[in-house]
Amino acid sequence: MTGAPVGPSETVQLPAEKNPRRHAPALRERGNPVDAAAVLFTEGGGARLFREGAKIHGGDLEHKIAHAMKVIYDDERDHFHEAALQASAAIHSDADLARITAAIVESAVRASRCAAKCSATQ
Repeated sequence: MTGAPVGPSETVQLPAEKNPRRHAPALRERGNPVDAAAVLFTEGGGARLFREGAKIHGGDLEHKIAHAMKVIYDDERDHFHEAALQASAAIHSDADLARITAAIVESAVRASRCAAKCSATQ
């Protein structure tokens, strides 16, 4: 919001976010290109929220929020396309397709549970 870079020590992660976010590195560490593509599909899932947030109008604060939302959206929006390219290159069988489907569903369920826990605590 201030324009200054944010360092790792300044970020905050809610307790409910920790378990779902540990799932993505575990998928990446398996070394399977199908799993890596699944991670990309799930990482950009909230891009629309940021696209819409970038349209906020108003005073100086709203302008800063809109700018931050646009920066995040610009980073997130292409993950789905990148994932589709990776998946296309990695999926060679029905088993590969089943594997990526299961990984995406599992990640979506974890994210939904996290969202429910986060909203219940607010």
